[in-house]
Amino acid sequence: MVEDAEIFINPIELFVNPAHLSLNLNIFMDSNSDGVFENGTGVSPAFTLSPLNDHGIEYNFSSEDYSDSGNITVSLEPGLYSINFNHTIASDQNATDYNLLGAAPFETLVIGLESYDEAVSFPLRNEYLVTGNLMNQTGGSVENQFLLRNEADDLWHNIGSDENGSFASYVPAGEWVAIVAPFTAENDSLQTFRQSFTVGADSSLRTNLSFTSLEVVTINLQLQEMDTDANMSDVRITLVSHDGFGNITLSKSDTNGNVSENIMPGNWSMFLNKSDPQLRWSLNTSTTPFSTADAVDNILDLGIVNAKLEVQIGGKVFWDLNDDGTPGLAEGVENVTVSVVGLNNTEIDTNVSTDESGVWRLFVPIQDEYQVTVSKLGFGTESYNISNSSAFPVYSSQESHDIEIIAGNVTVSGNVTDINDAERLNGSSVVLYPSTGMAGEPVTAGP
Repeated sequence: MVEDAEIFINPIELFVNPAHLSLNLNIFMDSNSDGVFENGTGVSPAFTLSPLNDHGIEYNFSSEDYSDSGNITVSLEPGLYSINFNHTIASDQNATDYNLLGAAPFETLVIGLESYDEAVSFPLRNEYLVTGNLMNQTGGSVENQFLLRNEADDLWHNIGSDENGSFASYVPAGEWVAIVAPFTAENDSLQTFRQSFTVGADSSLRTNLSFTSLEVVTINLQLQEMDTDANMSDVRITLVSHDGFGNITLSKSDTNGNVSENIMPGNWSMFLNKSDPQLRWSLNTSTTPFSTADAVDNILDLGIVNAKLEVQIGGKVFWDLNDDGTPGLAEGVENVTVSVVGLNNTEIDTNVSTDESGVWRLFVPIQDEYQVTVSKLGFGTESYNISNSSAFPVYSSQESHDIEIIAGNVTVSGNVTDINDAERLNGSSVVLYPSTGMAGEPVTAGP
């Protein structure tokens, strides 16, 4: 008998070396905030693709590897990779001209055995390098925190200058105004600064900027209602620059309507749009701006500034179905045309329509009388005659008055039949009665 020999099995290691995979990458500044390369600004920064597996090598690419701006083709072995840019802070000596941070966290690049049908996008923030120096009026360096304002996109950006007055920051592309709040300079003068500039691809418009503050001008004014001369308290006026310095929201007026503010020298207009229930105040001096060049010893007295007051007028247009002389809940007439014309001091000439309840509303200037007429097809045209004035007077407060319109006569017709003997209807008459709750006399209809 022969025993079987002991059998030893040696493991066999198989190594697979799949071919490298080529794919296109799009690197761009996400200027349209949609992550779409075609809508962005292609750029060609150096970057590294680092493997996230236990195997694989790191790939480095430079600007020379791009076929054109933002387009690059890479060849990678299968695996997982992260993309890394050489991000710098704005104050670095070798800071890049645009921010290399992603518009959103970059996704891991997964390289398998199947090819990519489309390019892989890596959108960057749409931010460019802004640099410059902040100095006071005598040329001294200013160390200060200040703001940048982008009115169109409703953005604020904080920035600061160091002890040498130098500042640097990556700022979103757009139109900006630099705003340095009033501060005490070396000579104890109160100074401020405002200037507009553009952040975009043209670096000459946003780097090596020179900001020099100027001594403030103090403006004083008293805010009152036009026509009533009432002082307006607790109200903020907005100054709008005619020199590209942006807007300034002034401090609230005091109990006497007084406002005092330190502002940047220049040309400014005033704007106000304030609303309360049934009241509205407005002010717009864009066609007649004031200039701080008229200031004496850096103080400009603007005197009394009048804001126009408008009040809401209106009422209910009704069809008095029950003839009780008052507008009932269901008696309002919808889609009535209300014509309003100013008779004396205003240029109001407009039409409004009543709502589903028969109510109309309109803001008009005070201290005038208005010709108000109401009309609708099927009804007679009526005009307001408040207190025998043949008009709708408006003084210093809101007014509401109702008006009745009378329905015109209409022709009605029909046929009456008798299924048994139509001859029985010869010589008969039809009487129409008002429905329940409606006033009016019966009407007899003839053949």
